[in-house]
Amino acid sequence: MAISLAALAAEAPYSLEIRVSLDSVDPAANDAVRGPGAWAKAVRALRLLDSRSLLPIVTATEILMDGQGPSMVSDPPGAASGIYDRFRRFLLDLGIEKPRVKIMPVLPAGRMTNPAGQRLTEERLEGFDRGLLQCSEARVVAHGGVYACPILAGLPGARLSAGGLEESFRSAPLYHHACVTCHETGMSCRNY
Repeated sequence: MAISLAALAAEAPYSLEIRVSLDSVDPAANDAVRGPGAWAKAVRALRLLDSRSLLPIVTATEILMDGQGPSMVSDPPGAASGIYDRFRRFLLDLGIEKPRVKIMPVLPAGRMTNPAGQRLTEERLEGFDRGLLQCSEARVVAHGGVYACPILAGLPGARLSAGGLEESFRSAPLYHHACVTCHETGMSCRNY
């Protein structure tokens, strides 16, 4: 896959940004959030991408372990050993010379901000510029296919393509509870 992505990047008129989700530099802490074996797969992907000069971006959410498992508490402001620095050191230790890290705040999405489970309808979207939503242009490659949003990756009905990226660039169905949050708040996890 890294070879195919490197070829795609070489031919693309724009830069190819590849993000790898990793929520902790510690395998057990990461796998408590992402599932068993996720840390090892992510580290392998980072090494493969870096070996092809693709400069992956490690994307983490500000989740700390409280001894009971994951909790939605971020590092205190100004913490000397903050999450960004831990990931940067970790990537340098892996041999990645140009570490790129994006720390996402815990974003209230879906049922957290939409307890009634409301969904978007065509009527609610009338006159709304869907181009404002990240899902209009970004894609996430995950197990099972290509999706428009990392929140929807792997969910039934959210897959835009079982194969290539090109066929995934079509309108994404805005059917999930999280879609309401993005629509109402303009929330985005873009790289810029």
